[in-house]
Amino acid sequence: MPTIKEFNGFRTYMYFADHGRPHFHIVGPDFVAAVAIDDLSVLAGEVPGKAREALAWAGESRAQLMDYWNEYSGQGETMSQESKRLKDVKPGDERFTLVLEWRDGTAQTVDLSGLVAGSRHFHRFVDEPGTFRDARVINWGHGIEWPNGLDYSAENLAQIAGEQEDGDDREAFVAWQTVHRLTNEEAGAILGYKKSQIKNFRSGEANIPVSVMIAMRAFDADPTMFFAHYRPCERALSKRKKPAAESV
Repeated sequence: MPTIKEFNGFRTYMYFADHGRPHFHIVGPDFVAAVAIDDLSVLAGEVPGKAREALAWAGESRAQLMDYWNEYSGQGETMSQESKRLKDVKPGDERFTLVLEWRDGTAQTVDLSGLVAGSRHFHRFVDEPGTFRDARVINWGHGIEWPNGLDYSAENLAQIAGEQEDGDDREAFVAWQTVHRLTNEEAGAILGYKKSQIKNFRSGEANIPVSVMIAMRAFDADPTMFFAHYRPCERALSKRKKPAAESV
């Protein structure tokens, strides 16, 4: 992981190809924390008094930190307050897959072939497939690291693994429509389908495309995008129906 600055007994760093609200990490011998670049709020973990000088430095170095963020991590919208922590990581049976063992007792298999193909940092694993299998857990379960110096956060791994898990798409679709209080007509308008097709999704007569499931999760993650595409019917407007996305 790229170290940004070292202090007496601790250091600041970022993960390669990280996501979410722009942030950096502070790690010491007995603590680890994620801190937002814009307002220095603590997103995960805690910053003890002995590490407060790192926050003071960050406050004077926001532009530099954003340059590092753009170079190493990319851009995103949100970061969860509670990050999952890893207990162990092992190579999977398929190429560029890992078996993740979490501290809560659960396990997931994650396929990182898309990351390897699409990231300029991780593309080197194409020529180093053996190295990919040598990942190890670092920072008390908050990430993994490879012998070549590349690393990835546990939060990113959890998100990718969750996206790849199989589930009952019909049940998820009905739940999504219910939570947002969308009629079949409204759901069709926001997803680009006719009302009749929405009925088929709900009944199970038609398989729900992956693109629809991705769109649903994107709308849940970004209420502003939901509002941009939501076209309520006149009845909903007259009754002042409040969709679930309106929690901001």
